[in-house]
Amino acid sequence: MKTIKQIRLINLIRLANQRHLIKEFCAEVDLSPAYYSQITHGLKGIGTKVARQIESKLNLEPGYMDIDHDAGSDDSSALAAVINKLPAHLMEQVKGLIYAIYDDAKLRNRRAGDAGRGIEG
Repeated sequence: MKTIKQIRLINLIRLANQRHLIKEFCAEVDLSPAYYSQITHGLKGIGTKVARQIESKLNLEPGYMDIDHDAGSDDSSALAAVINKLPAHLMEQVKGLIYAIYDDAKLRNRRAGDAGRGIEG
């Protein structure tokens, strides 16, 4: 299951990719390109205030950024489609972030399983 941070990141990238330039998207939603870069590089997350700001600026329904619009679809192919639309200079960085999130989730699941068996880590 995706976290709210992951869902908001995927939605942000998807919305930005619908525009021709990231700079235009940032201006439209009133985010600095530097802040957008920090979000897409995993240095910052999208908080509730910024999520609502993006929704308001793009005339989206409140809560749009929090909804997994890929729910019920194959997550890996939907995520690959989003990644493949990224500009080349961001693609590798976002892939790295996604792999790090995936590895972290696997480690947490392994620790939870170990704890359930009485194994301390």
